[in-house]
Amino acid sequence: MRKWLFVIGMFIYLPMVSLASTHTDALQPVRDLVSVIEEEALDVKGWDVTVKESVSPQHVQDLLSNIESTDPSSQIEVEETTISKKYAITHHKHTHLHEQTIIIVSKQHPTFAELIYNVSGERFEDRTQASLEARLEEVMNVYFAENATIFTCVKTETSDKIKGVLLLEKIRTNLNMKTIEKVDEADFQSISGYTNRWDSSIPVSEDQNMNVQMALRTGLGAETTITIGTPIITNEY
Repeated sequence: MRKWLFVIGMFIYLPMVSLASTHTDALQPVRDLVSVIEEEALDVKGWDVTVKESVSPQHVQDLLSNIESTDPSSQIEVEETTISKKYAITHHKHTHLHEQTIIIVSKQHPTFAELIYNVSGERFEDRTQASLEARLEEVMNVYFAENATIFTCVKTETSDKIKGVLLLEKIRTNLNMKTIEKVDEADFQSISGYTNRWDSSIPVSEDQNMNVQMALRTGLGAETTITIGTPIITNEY
């Protein structure tokens, strides 16, 4: 497990390959994964989409103004430490979407600031998909430039570990996924790899890219959680 966490940490700081040509294309991994999960008679237990981009600190006030003008109901909280200033903006546009934008301005590196937008939900219904597509299009056009990176994640659960393992195998087969690394422990299994089906990816070596990670963890109550992320898993699993 320690080895896997080290690999994740190493990947996060590598440069990203260009994203899909449209913002809605970036949601294709979520649609594909939800489809396979539902085919296996499992319920989606959570999904999220995260967009990240490095920005100039000089543009932060303009960003805040844009957010306030396009979403007047948003709430902004400011947290300041000796090393950074953080703006946390909670959005209330859609009751079935949980949205937050975070802007972090470094005090140690005056030329660096990071813009992070996250939207999440528990179920991925037709109404959710339509709202998400429209909202993501708006956010990308108003908040972000051309160098944003989009991460997606879908979770499900099963009381049958074998069914979870079979789900990972079905996803790997459906995506025609090339396995780059695999970790297999008593209560944890993970697979990282590459599929031509999706456009976004990260380089893991000079001649190899990666754009999908899958993790299966069995908890104390024998419940097995399956997490699939693109191009990497960025949250806890």
